Amino acid sequence: MALRDHLTLKKAILALLPAGAALASILADLPDATETLKTYLPGKKPVTRLDLPLSHPNETWKKLAPDDLPWLFAAWCYQGSASGLTARYRRMADAIEKEDYTRKGRWVTIDAYRSDEGLVRLVNRDTDVHVFVAYEPRRPNLFFENTRRRDAAGTLTTGTKYLASVCPK
Repeated sequence: MALRDHLTLKKAILALLPAGAALASILADLPDATETLKTYLPGKKPVTRLDLPLSHPNETWKKLAPDDLPWLFAAWCYQGSASGLTARYRRMADAIEKEDYTRKGRWVTIDAYRSDEGLVRLVNRDTDVHVFVAYEPRRPNLFFENTRRRDAAGTLTTGTKYLASVCPK
């Protein structure tokens, strides 16, 4: 390689160094940029993605408001092995409440979340019980509900699925 080629190569490298430093700076901030992309969408309210207990890997959740779940506010009758059980949900101000199974007339506050896959999680604030609800808008009078737990080895297992339908009036 001639001396002139070395000087040209050296100039090219020196010219690219600032761009390389800028790229390194951008890459160093990539996790923050990714979080920002997940959290803020143009023209929308900020959406915070949450990692909650009893979640599968890469499963994230978004907090829901009562307005996000209008279908939930009804009396639900369970089928199959849970036949005879009912659950009632209502909206009180900006909260979701569920009537306590064990003490009729006592209402507990529920926090609601939606996963990236559309699964709804209802968390009883008093007992920290997490119930997972699969609801499809095309079947507005039905949902499936189950719980999850971790065994001693840390494996996440899904409990029995129960079918609930809107109770007849």
